[in-house]
Amino acid sequence: MTMDYSRLEKDIIEKLQQELSKKLHYHRTEHSIHVINIAESIARSESIKGDDLLLLKSAALLHDTGFLKYPIQNESMGCRIAEKILPDYGYTPEQIKLIDAMIMATAIPQNPTNLLEKIICDADLSYLGTSDAMTESNNLRLEMKLLQHRVFSDIEWIDFQLDFLRAHNFFTTYARKYIEPGKGKFIKILLSEKQALGDR
Repeated sequence: MTMDYSRLEKDIIEKLQQELSKKLHYHRTEHSIHVINIAESIARSESIKGDDLLLLKSAALLHDTGFLKYPIQNESMGCRIAEKILPDYGYTPEQIKLIDAMIMATAIPQNPTNLLEKIICDADLSYLGTSDAMTESNNLRLEMKLLQHRVFSDIEWIDFQLDFLRAHNFFTTYARKYIEPGKGKFIKILLSEKQALGDR
């Protein structure tokens, strides 16, 4: 039995759409789809194909399924879900172990140990380099308020974001070339907003 990724993707996307909390403004189904697509783009630039590509896409698909059960430490919960369901889709214990490692690598602070883990980490935070960075940042702020009861003033949120962005590094050549420049623009926008707030 080989990996039935197509059926897995269909089933998981449907489950996310139906069961994710409406309080999840950042970790929505669209985020998981985005991570799959970016991971595939990075993988192709690194000549990743075959089973390795399917394992990467599987991890990207499942990396936030923990939010179906619990909003904190969702990575370990996602691994439990993967271990429970993946045998039914033809995944071996060895393949599931690799997927678990990729899911856990996305936990903040990210600590990937191989190329597939580096790819999923970069895909997961690729929004930082897109024109949607500010929108997604605000979605994350609202989600943290609703689910974790963490409330930030505008200045506090900007500082929180800047601290995260300065500590963060992309790992793959693709991300450093194509995503990093947008992240630099996002930092400049945040600094400009901070200055405007300080001038009020």
